Amino acid sequence: MKKMLMAVACAMLLSPAYANASWFGSDSPKDTDEITPLQYSALLGLRDIDPVMFRSKLLPLIDEAMKDGKITVGECKEIEKAAGNVAPAFYKAARTPSFQESLTETMDKAKAGGKDLGAKLEDTLNNQLPQLFDDAIDLFRDQMKQYNKEKPEAPTSL
Repeated sequence: MKKMLMAVACAMLLSPAYANASWFGSDSPKDTDEITPLQYSALLGLRDIDPVMFRSKLLPLIDEAMKDGKITVGECKEIEKAAGNVAPAFYKAARTPSFQESLTETMDKAKAGGKDLGAKLEDTLNNQLPQLFDDAIDLFRDQMKQYNKEKPEAPTSL
């Protein structure tokens, strides 16, 4: 008997006729109910998927809906209709790296490149700086000899 009652209760709960009902009434929100935070974030996510469509088609609808400080389920349905099929744009946006990812990757490459450049510069300076210094001193000495030949020193009086 218990098994039979349990089977009937399960059949009622799982049947299509009772799919939108619960013990406390209808589970589906009314068109006048405010949308959930997840739905707000999903609307905002449309901005990243197709910025042009978001600004031209959806933002005016969102502005109109937000006049009373919230978006209702009915207004969200209208915004969804205006968005149309966003699947191709979603897939394209999902495959391209975000700005933050691109910036991080560029910074990492710059750091690695800077580190390599610094190491190469250090090696170059360590290997060639003494020779450059010696060449500069020799050039200075040559210039001083040439200058001394052209202008002899005046005799000094003590």
